[in-house]
Amino acid sequence: MRRAVAVAILMTAMLMICVGCARNPRPSMTPAQQVALERQLGRIYDTIPIVLFRPPIIYRQWLRVVEECSGRSRRGWPGLYIAPINPLDREGHTGIYVYATDYIIFALGAEADQTVVMHEFLHRILYPEYTGHPAEYFGSEDGPGRCTEYVTIGAPA
Repeated sequence: MRRAVAVAILMTAMLMICVGCARNPRPSMTPAQQVALERQLGRIYDTIPIVLFRPPIIYRQWLRVVEECSGRSRRGWPGLYIAPINPLDREGHTGIYVYATDYIIFALGAEADQTVVMHEFLHRILYPEYTGHPAEYFGSEDGPGRCTEYVTIGAPA
């Protein structure tokens, strides 16, 4: 029930935000950033109308938890976006951290999933030293990582 209410609120907010989307359907990026995003999403960027959203207050708490478990931190906030599709690509990802632009893009509904949000926050905190899913933090078949209590092992990134 909570999720349905959160999605309804989010959809209302997206409709209000999208009033300005017709003039600027996507955030401005350099050509190199756009190519990087296209490669990470595995599809043509122009076909995905992503919407910037303001993070709910709970995101601060989730970020603190990820910083504590990883023993790392990073200043500032990434651009947070929602794509009106789920999943984001053929591999089934529901969230993706775009290294080249410092954006996190969530599939519709995934922005309310604590494990998905924390998973992407961990990617952002670990970059640029690590990309992918280093076992020390995400865990592996050999055992848990530093943050596997909060970030699902093998969760799509």
